[in-house]
Amino acid sequence: MAVETVVPCSPNTIELDILATPSIGCNTHTGSIKVRADGNSIFKYRLNGNPYQSSGYFPQLSPGNYTLWAKDKAGCETSQLVSIGAGTPGPKFTAVKNLLMAKCSRCHSGTYPPAGKDWSIDCTVTSGKWLIYNRAVIIGDMPRGGPALSAAEKDIITDWIRDGGLIEN
Repeated sequence: MAVETVVPCSPNTIELDILATPSIGCNTHTGSIKVRADGNSIFKYRLNGNPYQSSGYFPQLSPGNYTLWAKDKAGCETSQLVSIGAGTPGPKFTAVKNLLMAKCSRCHSGTYPPAGKDWSIDCTVTSGKWLIYNRAVIIGDMPRGGPALSAAEKDIITDWIRDGGLIEN
């Protein structure tokens, strides 16, 4: 006699409707995630390894990546990676970021960047603004192995720093 294994979750999928609101800047906890699961069940939600809660609202989040989980009353779960940004990049920050990606990404990007700092991450750029300014503008020895930045390129960094050196600048 064959025994049939019943997997209650396999024919059902849990669809998540997610709204991620960015934080206002890198050093704030103003981001949030709102989630609603679709299906014929009562759902509970959690972020990362935290306990489940009945509310699908997660306030006071810092910029970063979060794993959002939803579980129905039968115990079926699904997860999705959700990113909380650090705000809307302003034109001066965007110009600096584009410059860094064009001139510095060989040594300053990727999971393990050879030079230690990943300038593709917005909050790393803002936290490293004085390092960027000092090495690329004042000392002028960056980018290493390539031509020095032009006066116009140095002005892009200087203008951003002068305006506050934030993502929203």
